[in-house]
Amino acid sequence: MEYKMKIKLRTLKVDIFLFIVLFAGMFLILGINNDMAVTTLTEKISESNQQVLQFCVNRISVRLSQIEDYMFAYMVENPDMSVLRYDSENMAARVHVVDDLSGMYANYGDTSGFFIYMPGTDFLAMKTWKLWETLDTMELRRFIAEECESDEQMISWKTMNINGSEYLYHIRSYRNQRIGAIISLKTLQAWVDMDALKEFNDILLVDKTGKAVLGREFEQIPINNMTEYRYYYDEDGIKYIMISEPLSGTDLIYCGMLLNKNILGNLNRWQFGLIAMMIICGIVVMLGSVFLYYSIISPLNGLNQAISGFASGELDTKIKKHSIHYEFENINESFNYMTEQIKKLKIDIYEQKIERQSTQLKYLRLQTNPHFCLNALNVIYSLTLSKDIDMIKRLVLCLTRHSRYILKTSQSKVALQEETAYISNYLEIQKIRFPYHFEYVMEIEAGLEEILVPPFILQTFVENTFKYAVTDSEKLKIFIRVQKTCMNMLSIQIEDCGRGFSDKVLDSIRERKRITDENMEEHYGINNILERLDILYKEEYKAVFSNCAGQGARVVIEIPMEAGSEF
Repeated sequence: MEYKMKIKLRTLKVDIFLFIVLFAGMFLILGINNDMAVTTLTEKISESNQQVLQFCVNRISVRLSQIEDYMFAYMVENPDMSVLRYDSENMAARVHVVDDLSGMYANYGDTSGFFIYMPGTDFLAMKTWKLWETLDTMELRRFIAEECESDEQMISWKTMNINGSEYLYHIRSYRNQRIGAIISLKTLQAWVDMDALKEFNDILLVDKTGKAVLGREFEQIPINNMTEYRYYYDEDGIKYIMISEPLSGTDLIYCGMLLNKNILGNLNRWQFGLIAMMIICGIVVMLGSVFLYYSIISPLNGLNQAISGFASGELDTKIKKHSIHYEFENINESFNYMTEQIKKLKIDIYEQKIERQSTQLKYLRLQTNPHFCLNALNVIYSLTLSKDIDMIKRLVLCLTRHSRYILKTSQSKVALQEETAYISNYLEIQKIRFPYHFEYVMEIEAGLEEILVPPFILQTFVENTFKYAVTDSEKLKIFIRVQKTCMNMLSIQIEDCGRGFSDKVLDSIRERKRITDENMEEHYGINNILERLDILYKEEYKAVFSNCAGQGARVVIEIPMEAGSEF
């Protein structure tokens, strides 16, 4: 097949180049400029407002820190507090402490109140002012007592809701004494310069759950990554830029909300114009996309489907000729030619593989037979010396059956009943050889007689039993069981009461290495069986070699259930 490259203007490269030249510049200029302008403007305004918000929030944090330091210094340095640490019932010290709480209003009148509590006693001094006229004093006292009972030092200010109003409270601990302050959240607003925050449309105070505890009630505020500005849409769909700053020493976050449309200002018209141009460009792109679909995407999809079908085994897959581009015509012709060649090559390789596997199976099967024949000849020779004619006749009859099975069994699988009859005949021959040294039990589950198994699959393991397990001192017991498993597999199990497999042999079997004895003589029987199973069943079989709990070897082979005649 000849391949000739022709120079044509109607090629894939030319079409793609024209498409890029036509639309790339327009999209890059409009899209990038619009995005960069809006992003840059938003970032600059957000950074400026972030600094203003940070400055105001820091003022609040500083004031809270001053209150914390004052409370701790009072508790540690005040002589009346020292007296109460050792004598909590001292009435003079108690009176002085209560008077001190009233005097704290002069320096910290922007708070809502202070309290002092000593756990384990009835002493709770409290002085409140501002917005507390309607409070349930007993309820507040219970709340303070419960909060002060803990020995853990309170790290940050916490929020509480009393009569529908939100407050901050903080408790400092020193030995067995507690001092605390309560501040209305509305008071925090008085600590900042609200004129500096006039650019914000709304100022919110948000708790750690994202709920606004002060300010306009927005829906749930996302509080992750609060150091970066983000866009936020309220329940009416109005777009805001949200700028956040955590309030140090508390679990609260200040959020400043800026209307997005106010940031852009006069740029809105320009942005709308750009959007209109982008829509026009989008229409052009859509038309171009339709052209690209029929000229490029559709042929590529056809090629991809053909490749997938061919990979899944559909060797007759062909691609129809594509008349738009020369490149696709060339690719399609090359693919069709390639599939024809691969199909022919695969058929040739498959036939060679079948022939090679058949030859290998015959070779492996023939390797099994000579061992038994040599042993049988030795038995006949021994019987001739003893002139036991009847036993010789019996042995020759068994050998005739044995040889007939070997000569007629040229197929890769036989019926289970033929294989078990063969192994029974083999065991009868061994009875002649070892009349008082072994016994066997063979259990075959009913209904499995026609299941196909590899020929001579049992002989190797039974023969190894006689070779390594028969002794003059102990009677050998052989157990053979064939049954169907719950996974619809045929299980063949052979056990004996001999000395079992050595660790070296088990390791060699698991690693599929050569099996050798103490004299470094190699044994092929087990490896021959495993190689035959590999050829016949690939990875669908299971072979487990182990030793019994007491003594003896155990072999369990599971193969797929196949019913039918020889094949």
